Amino acid sequence: MPRNKFTSETAREAALKASPRGQSEKTKAWLELGDSFQSDFADRAKMIMAAADDETFMKYYSALIELFKPKLARTEISGEIDTTITEIRRTVIGKKV
Repeated sequence: MPRNKFTSETAREAALKASPRGQSEKTKAWLELGDSFQSDFADRAKMIMAAADDETFMKYYSALIELFKPKLARTEISGEIDTTITEIRRTVIGKKV
């Protein structure tokens, strides 16, 4: 079964299922904030970044990209990798068959 993408709509549905009385005021506020990040705030961020000089743009871009590609994805392996094989032998002494 394919995994559904997490969106504000799926979050809202999950919140409604979790609470038999519906959404609490706190949940509604968080969902509205999430909607703003995906619409109004995103549009504003795009306008600000489009108007920014190269250095400022890269500062904003670097901070925002961490949300989508965390630092772990940028970790690089440096140096050599140990590829030696260690042989492990097991000897049982004194066992009667």
